[in-house]
Amino acid sequence: MGKRIVLTGAPGCGKTSVVNALAKMGYYTIPEMARMIIEEGRCLPQNDFDGFEREIIRRQLEYESRLGAKRAYLDRGVGDIPGYYMNAKMEIPDDIQRIADNHRYDSIFLLELNPIIYKRDFVRRETFEEAQKLEGCLYRSYKMLQYDLLVVPPARSPEIRAEYILANS
Repeated sequence: MGKRIVLTGAPGCGKTSVVNALAKMGYYTIPEMARMIIEEGRCLPQNDFDGFEREIIRRQLEYESRLGAKRAYLDRGVGDIPGYYMNAKMEIPDDIQRIADNHRYDSIFLLELNPIIYKRDFVRRETFEEAQKLEGCLYRSYKMLQYDLLVVPPARSPEIRAEYILANS
């Protein structure tokens, strides 16, 4: 099995831009499942939070199962899901916790929020303050899963952040 490197962080921290930069450099990447599902419009978190999170896990595992020996950079990982439950002040279902506990990654990079680049859109609805709170929940989720997170500070470009991740993964 190839290396699985997760890029996590609050909405608007630049994960997708960094994943896109890595793809342009020739690295294999997996897109963010939540955005994909929301853009399809079939399952929305505000209508069915638990169903939405379960669909994210289902798709994430499906995409990752196709990787084989490829090294891949992922726009979020299964370990994000408990963080979203924490943020929603909901109990993490036992089956979801078990999946997160048992599905392991090689490296986790937390991309810090930057108020200069933060923008809301039809998928990213959180205010900057709400995004900061979620960033803390994601950090705690991966720590709870016994990961050492590498924090990626804001930078002038996604390419600079991508180079930092490449040098440390």
